[in-house]
Amino acid sequence: MSELGTGLYAGLLVGVPFGPVGALALRYAIKGAFPQVCALAVGTVLAEAAVAIIVAVILAQPWPSGLTYHPAMSFAFAAFLTVVGTKMVLRPLGNSSGSPGSVALGVSQGAGITLVNPGVAAGYFSILLGSRTATWSATGLASLAAGVIATSGAWWLALVPFLRRMIRIGKPDWTLVLVRGIGVVFVLGGIVVAVRTALGYAS
Repeated sequence: MSELGTGLYAGLLVGVPFGPVGALALRYAIKGAFPQVCALAVGTVLAEAAVAIIVAVILAQPWPSGLTYHPAMSFAFAAFLTVVGTKMVLRPLGNSSGSPGSVALGVSQGAGITLVNPGVAAGYFSILLGSRTATWSATGLASLAAGVIATSGAWWLALVPFLRRMIRIGKPDWTLVLVRGIGVVFVLGGIVVAVRTALGYAS
């Protein structure tokens, strides 16, 4: 797969706008702060591309010979999915206190939350691990970033009009149901990963 194709695929899977940033976007949307929602999207998409580039560069470096996969890595990822999913089910709006700030703040919030979210780095790590190469050229990294921006941005281009329509027709509860549904999927995914890892480790 080409660098652009890898970026498109990675952004499609990892760039789904749910989790901490999605909860914040939903909270802003309910308050009618759609410029801030768009700002969150911009900051998040750019940060996703940056994380993808950083992970690609790290994976291209020489690894210690004794560094191998350990089941604890999968268990940690399963725990992360379960915790995030549970929070989405119980508190789909996250921390509902506070009010939206400026557009510039929205960009920085989207970028900051994405950069410190271990799930984002883990997602790109797992996908790019299969595309590991000795070196990444500047053109290859740019293509990777372009792919991530395209598909991650496409998620937001679909989400923002959906939120706007739900708020306009007075159906914000539908968005809460959607977030809770994704949370259930996350929890089930965490359970599946944990069970498969345990069975593989036992065998």
